Amino acid sequence: MNCPNCGVKVSLHARNCYSCGYLQPQTQTAVDPRSFPVISFNTQNIIPAIPPGKVPVSEKSKTITIILWAFLGIFGAHHFYAGRIGLGLLYLFTIGILGVGWLVDFFLILTDRFKDIFGNRISQP
Repeated sequence: MNCPNCGVKVSLHARNCYSCGYLQPQTQTAVDPRSFPVISFNTQNIIPAIPPGKVPVSEKSKTITIILWAFLGIFGAHHFYAGRIGLGLLYLFTIGILGVGWLVDFFLILTDRFKDIFGNRISQP
């Protein structure tokens, strides 16, 4: 960029011309937001939007979940099946959180509110 007063080449970021001392008017330059890298840890950018009124349903079977709950649920097998490894380990080491969590899961499974690792309800037969 050249100084409008003396014509000497001046940096875009210089406030004054170093040759004649002309004070450059401050202008705001528009920055294209596409020029910056986008770093997003939000998975909502990847998952398609769910239409209103639709509940996401898991590919896991409700029947298998009930069978695992009935025979090995006290050890968290139904949580391992749903992909919820942390809860499965918690149930394994606390014997189904002393049986209370095991009973709560029964009602969650029956009312189709038991969810897999992605938050989708396990309700398919």
